Amino acid sequence: MLYLVGTGLRAEHLTLEAVDVLKRAHRIYMDVYTVPGAEELARAVEKIVGKSVIRASRNDLEDRAKELVRSAKNEDVAILAVGDPLAATTHVVLTLLADELGVGWKYVPGISIIQYIPSRLGLEHYKFGWTVTIPHGWKSAGSFFERIVENRERGLHTIALLDVGEKPMEIPEAAEALKFWAERAGYQLPEIVGIVRAAYPDETIVYASLEELKSVDWPAPPHSLVIPGKLHPVEEDALRRFRRGER
Repeated sequence: MLYLVGTGLRAEHLTLEAVDVLKRAHRIYMDVYTVPGAEELARAVEKIVGKSVIRASRNDLEDRAKELVRSAKNEDVAILAVGDPLAATTHVVLTLLADELGVGWKYVPGISIIQYIPSRLGLEHYKFGWTVTIPHGWKSAGSFFERIVENRERGLHTIALLDVGEKPMEIPEAAEALKFWAERAGYQLPEIVGIVRAAYPDETIVYASLEELKSVDWPAPPHSLVIPGKLHPVEEDALRRFRRGER
């Protein structure tokens, strides 16, 4: 059996079902290349389940995907992902491969950043539009900004995830990218929200202007942003709690 297991945002978010599956699995692979801080989480999971976690590369989960899925035909193999395991296309492809190869699979959900952010900020879930990623090559790829504008024209909020890779992007650079495209488009952005280390004890959330966000002493990644759309009065009050210098 192939298990697609979500860790949530930190090891303490593992469900009882997830822990049970991981303890029974013959092998556990963890996607460590798409999320900053995944190595820290892998070590925490190992302590909880009492067995080693194989750090999976992009090559393991994409180029060698058939081989990995086929191995789950005769033993329990768990693919562990930060957040929710089926929030990423790579892992959905694994389920399609399992269907193709006649391998049974099970989805074990976890809390994703997409679920966490609206609740944590006090914003209405149904008022979020396209989620975007601000890429490393943002000066030559402005489609993310077009999506933000489209969302705002419809009164919707935008979650902006920051590119990872070998050097994960941080909020000051993302703020610079937003400023660059806003100036080119002659577009006025509202105050936005920076969220770092979501759900961890050192979680940092600041609601401020782009310039103010660039000067915050942020913890290490992962970093995310939220660009608000039209705010309900309750949402305004909720966000005010995160305004810099007011708490």
